[in-house]
Amino acid sequence: MAPNKPFFGLEGVALSWAISLTSASAFLLFGYDQGIMGSIIATPYFLEAVNIEISDAETISTVVSIYDIGCMVGCLVAAIWGGRLGRKRTIFYGMGIMVVGAVIQSASYSVAQLIAGRIVSGIGNGMNTGTVPTWVSETSKAQNRGKLVATQLSIAAFGIVIAYWMNYGFFHLTGQIVWRFPIAFQIVFALITMCIIPWLPESPRFLYAKGRNEEADSVMSALKALPIEHEIVQAERAEILAAIALEDHFGEYNFKTIFYDKSGQKIPLRIGLVCLIQAIQQLPGVNMVIYYSSSIFLNLGIAANISLILGGVASLCFWLGSLVGIAAVEKFGRKKLLLSGSLPMLIATCIYCAMVKDGRDTHLWVAFACTCVICLSFGWSWLPV
Repeated sequence: MAPNKPFFGLEGVALSWAISLTSASAFLLFGYDQGIMGSIIATPYFLEAVNIEISDAETISTVVSIYDIGCMVGCLVAAIWGGRLGRKRTIFYGMGIMVVGAVIQSASYSVAQLIAGRIVSGIGNGMNTGTVPTWVSETSKAQNRGKLVATQLSIAAFGIVIAYWMNYGFFHLTGQIVWRFPIAFQIVFALITMCIIPWLPESPRFLYAKGRNEEADSVMSALKALPIEHEIVQAERAEILAAIALEDHFGEYNFKTIFYDKSGQKIPLRIGLVCLIQAIQQLPGVNMVIYYSSSIFLNLGIAANISLILGGVASLCFWLGSLVGIAAVEKFGRKKLLLSGSLPMLIATCIYCAMVKDGRDTHLWVAFACTCVICLSFGWSWLPV
């Protein structure tokens, strides 16, 4: 292997695997960061350290939900400056910001410090989740992109599983390590990505758009494991350049384009539909299950260690459902998957509400079974959207 060969000397399938594994670390971090707070908010040592009562639902919900505000800011940062920075640098900076946020959170001794750390982590996570799928899509084969997106989301779901079960493992210890180490552990995922991504290829589409054609040609050749003169490489190269030329013809997009567009590309309609689908995706309430399942079970009178186990099982169902989605998304299409998962989610939610209202022990176990059905159904249907 020639020592001056870029990308660790990898090309073709091997290079695609390296990109996929790096993005997997990023999405594990995304899922882990989502799940870890949901599993530690029921931990007595955590509540004592930051001075929160388990019954203080307002403060707990603020600490948990403020993270999503940070994510929104991070997505806007990626949208505004990502085109200048490139995919790799945006991801690298996002990971660095998440490391800072994790340090602040794991060193917290007050609600204000914890909230600040959650916001910082959210900004970094928003930059990553808004950029990693684009980077992976632009460095992969077109026919694999739908399955790749579903796989990334499944990896994020597995990150939630890791978070819940790690917290359960630390629950039986004593002292501040019970919650500080699980929060700090997310730094490992960030460092893995930060160490590897500088050595992997930038998106060829970004390089062509910036006029760095020679560098882009080298990336295209490595991704295909073919010489740049090969007809397959040349055909995809021409396709990318034509798309860039079309965008240049209609002019640079700006904030006003989101609401008003005279180019005939129907950009406001397309963005509106995407935002609507993503908003509807949140309405089934699966994030409530991810963030609050352990504390919900705890508030219903179930012991703390059992509550953590139940939260972990629910997260496991969420991940298993996502595996079904990977296998089915290309075969059945997204619309059929959405319909197949929506009905069981509706029925399970109705039964869950009735069982929780009653409050009997046997009914609480039925409610837990409904929680698992909701997570499983969402995982195979709404998650791959």
